[in-house]
Amino acid sequence: QRGEPFSGPSGHMLNLALHNIKVQRNSLWITNVISCRPTDNRIDSYEGQEAVSCCKSGLREEIEAMQRDGIKVIVPLGQTACDALKLEGRISKIRGSVYKLDNGMLVVPTYHPSFLLRTSGKREENGISYIAAFTGDIAKAVDIAQHGWEAPREDFTLAPTLDDVVQFVEEHRSLGTEMALDIETTGLDARRGARPVVIGLGASESRALSVPLLTEHGKPYWSSMEFVTVKEQLESLFESNGLLLQNGFFDIPFLRASGWKISIDNVA
Repeated sequence: QRGEPFSGPSGHMLNLALHNIKVQRNSLWITNVISCRPTDNRIDSYEGQEAVSCCKSGLREEIEAMQRDGIKVIVPLGQTACDALKLEGRISKIRGSVYKLDNGMLVVPTYHPSFLLRTSGKREENGISYIAAFTGDIAKAVDIAQHGWEAPREDFTLAPTLDDVVQFVEEHRSLGTEMALDIETTGLDARRGARPVVIGLGASESRALSVPLLTEHGKPYWSSMEFVTVKEQLESLFESNGLLLQNGFFDIPFLRASGWKISIDNVA
């Protein structure tokens, strides 16, 4: 309505975050995905989506202008901005991550300030407040713009062999590594037939093992003999190493109900 991006309550929330990390708003390039205001300011309306489509070329040209002007990092605020940059995934899952565009510019997505206004006082599943996450993501982008960023070395095993599982377990049992644990399942209740699909293990930010139990067609990933070994190996890791879980009150009971030996007492 005032003809400039983020000038209402959302703008105040953005200004507050910038103030907290000692960044001047006038030092930033602030823009919108679209250059008009859709009906009732609803970007998800028919008119809003038409505007997104019509403004794609203009946004692309503006990003090119940003790059010519020396801008190094883009911070898309909210799902619509992430979608416009073709980032995959929900904002709650990808916020704070670092992406690289085809033109080499870096991207650090975070929540839209209006979301913070709607969820005042609430927190992410990990206990961090949405406002703290938002402010931290912007601070991260500023730090990257000032000091650069190097992609971490990733050693992720997504389709392991039996030897991969045995080697991973033996290595990290001997080191006593605290192990991040997460599972994906076919449903919410193992007692009603839901099954674990994959068990994810993270030894560090750059070392992880995904242990599929079912294929995408619902068939066992392992042979019967292999599964016995895999289960023994993982259960030994669950017993010997401290476990870090984001959703332990679901994951551990589900695994136990599915026949896995794992104790809440080992959660670090």
